Amino acid sequence: MNENDLFLEVSSSNEVINKRNYYKDFFSKIFNRPGFIIPLFILTIIFTSGLLVDIFIDKSSYLEVDFEKAFISPNKVYWFGTSEFGQNFFYQVLIGTYNTIKLSFIASLINLFIGVVLGIIWGHNPKIDNLMIFIRNIFNNIPLPIFYIIVISAIGNGFIPMLFVVTFLGWVNIACLIRNNLIIIRNKEYNIYSKLNNVSPVKIAIYNYLPFLLSIVFNSLAISMPEITSIEVTLSYFGFSLGEGNISLGTLLHSSISNNNCFNHPYLFLIPLAFIFTINICFYYIGKTISNVSIKEDDVCLK
Repeated sequence: MNENDLFLEVSSSNEVINKRNYYKDFFSKIFNRPGFIIPLFILTIIFTSGLLVDIFIDKSSYLEVDFEKAFISPNKVYWFGTSEFGQNFFYQVLIGTYNTIKLSFIASLINLFIGVVLGIIWGHNPKIDNLMIFIRNIFNNIPLPIFYIIVISAIGNGFIPMLFVVTFLGWVNIACLIRNNLIIIRNKEYNIYSKLNNVSPVKIAIYNYLPFLLSIVFNSLAISMPEITSIEVTLSYFGFSLGEGNISLGTLLHSSISNNNCFNHPYLFLIPLAFIFTINICFYYIGKTISNVSIKEDDVCLK
């Protein structure tokens, strides 16, 4: 058998060399699924509302202290009531949700990008396996709560310091997950065929690996965002925040718990909690829908 005959059957099989546009087909499917459209619409409405409040509403209306208006229960004037300092709690919740989603989304994208890139390189190239495992073991043995507190204490409060803290180690587990799943398909026929035909590693990653990993990638994104929200809430409990004047859902929950307002005025605790619950449910259904729509890996191949 000569070299030209080696992949004759493989190259003529539509099951392995699939010429259709995988990504176009994938995104056309998910944008027709209610399980993706409805949660995305809810998140967009919440995020846009917070953005509009941040742009057009004077900060004094939700930051200025007025003890005469403190602890007003939700009514027609103050939809979510007022805080212990007499601030409009409706504006505070929208701004807090906006800041929390923004932090979670940006941090998750950074973690995802670093994790996917390093995970693909790690899984594609067995030569660096020992080095990456050594790095992973070091990072996994760092006590995260203590690490977060020490780092943010050293660099101070603010959006950028908080972003740095949650992304410094957040990519490690994603890279491990990508690497472990990539090992499963690294020696599949279509990948061997691509390598023997000197296809560039970038094209192999985009057309062979990523379609198989797409559901894992989006699931990691859907899981990562609630995790980052939890980290932000935890750090807020220890007195760290996104900076002066930057409200988040974590700071609102921390304020209601630390001052026992959650018992005397439960709306100060339940409303932010309801927004966190809504955000997490939306992320869950977006990730679940994408996983269900993802095409099984037998249909994946180099375009």
